[in-house]
Amino acid sequence: MKRKEILEMIEKELKAAERRAVKAHRAEKDWDYSDSMLSLERAYADGYLEALYFLTNRIEDSKKKQKDKK
Repeated sequence: MKRKEILEMIEKELKAAERRAVKAHRAEKDWDYSDSMLSLERAYADGYLEALYFLTNRIEDSKKKQKDKK
């Protein structure tokens, strides 16, 4: 896979993860934070989203470093 294809795949997954996180937050709030399974689902969604943001930032940073070397 080329870098561009990987970035496109990550962007697509990032958008889906954002939707899942919003849905999980809404579900937890709708149940007045009383269901521990919803809290776990929300925590998982937040962690996955954070990992994707971290990955995206690392890729962008490495891209900037490569440009600075030139």
